Amino acid sequence: MTPLLDVTRLAKRFPMRRRAFGRGAPSFLHAVDDVSLTIGAGECVGLVGESGCGKSTLVRVLARLLDATEGTIGFDGEDLAAVPAARFARHPRRRELQVVFQDPTESLNPRYSAADCIAEPLRLLVGLRERAQIAARVEEAAREVGLPAALLSRFPHQLSGGQKARVNIARAVAVRPRLMILDEPTAALDVSVQAIVLDLLADLRRRHGLSYLFVSHDLNVVRLMCDRVMVMYLGRIVECGPAAEVFSRPAHPYTRLLVDALPRLGAPASNAPLPAGEPGSPIDPDPHLCRFASRCPQARPRCSELSPSLGSVGAAREVACHFPLIERPALEALE
Repeated sequence: MTPLLDVTRLAKRFPMRRRAFGRGAPSFLHAVDDVSLTIGAGECVGLVGESGCGKSTLVRVLARLLDATEGTIGFDGEDLAAVPAARFARHPRRRELQVVFQDPTESLNPRYSAADCIAEPLRLLVGLRERAQIAARVEEAAREVGLPAALLSRFPHQLSGGQKARVNIARAVAVRPRLMILDEPTAALDVSVQAIVLDLLADLRRRHGLSYLFVSHDLNVVRLMCDRVMVMYLGRIVECGPAAEVFSRPAHPYTRLLVDALPRLGAPASNAPLPAGEPGSPIDPDPHLCRFASRCPQARPRCSELSPSLGSVGAAREVACHFPLIERPALEALE
């Protein structure tokens, strides 16, 4: 089956300021480096990694808010990377690919009521002009996300965090997208509200067959919400596979450290050692060096000689590591 989203060797590099008097070769910050991924119709794929690993930059490139340096973004057979970000806001595919941002307060226009926030993409992307049509679609979207009609006339500062999150989601689903990119959609919410919003997102996915790219630092949420998960480190995907398998038996040392750091109810605090050494720099990284080598508890000389690429470690699982934690007998059992 052809995936809805098919990203191939995507890269985003930001030029750095030249050294004094313009001497020396130009430097680049490799925010996203050689990333390939797929998302099928109706599938929810998680993206995890620590702050600064490149998740947010990847989101903005995929959403066509930033231009890619290299690579393709195949969406239903069309390469969206060929469309400049400055022109994509009016592109027909804009309606099919929507983003729910992390901070619901910052992503809503404070001068617009909740109804206006939901109505704006209906005018710009769907082309609705009649007031009655727009009002009907706004009310329909509000019902779908559980936002009372009485709140539609309120402005963002008059809404709670959970209500603003619902407005954000309603604004995205109102145009009936096929793929939604959820960038830390519950990070700014209280725990009790997070559960309600996550349940809402799962329900919308079931009812409409939506595909999600779910970006989060909360691994427990990703484990519950996602079919597959990708782990990102310093701009690169280091492991991907079915969420249940990745969390139960990580193949990459970095993934193992993330999983070991998860709090568990009734279990003692993890005694897993923190990574030794300093994180590598994303500015002009050595192409011959594994980016996790300086912190890896099992680094060997080969890790400083050849950068690993993603390779299969069993059915539907890939890892970028010369010495994966899944041993060969276990791989044979999986196959």
